[in-house]
Amino acid sequence: MKIVSLNFFSIFMLIMVLISLSNTPPVESGPAATAACILKCCGGVCYGASFVCLPMGSVTGPLGIFAASGCLLGAGGGCAACTAGCLGLISLPTP
Repeated sequence: MKIVSLNFFSIFMLIMVLISLSNTPPVESGPAATAACILKCCGGVCYGASFVCLPMGSVTGPLGIFAASGCLLGAGGGCAACTAGCLGLISLPTP
């Protein structure tokens, strides 16, 4: 009788995992989401550093977001934490 209840529990948990996976919303990621996230950081905790870092990023051309993010990471504190969190989005595939 114990084996029957174990199998029922396993099947029940599998169904619950499948239901939770089907309800998971898609996540926006990729270069556009990373740029938008970094710009949101610049409006908040990186407000002071953005006066120096964003013009430097715009001078470097199409890859300016990477130059600006390096500068924002160098600012330290909450600005570095926010920018590092945003840079994690770049490695995820774009839906």
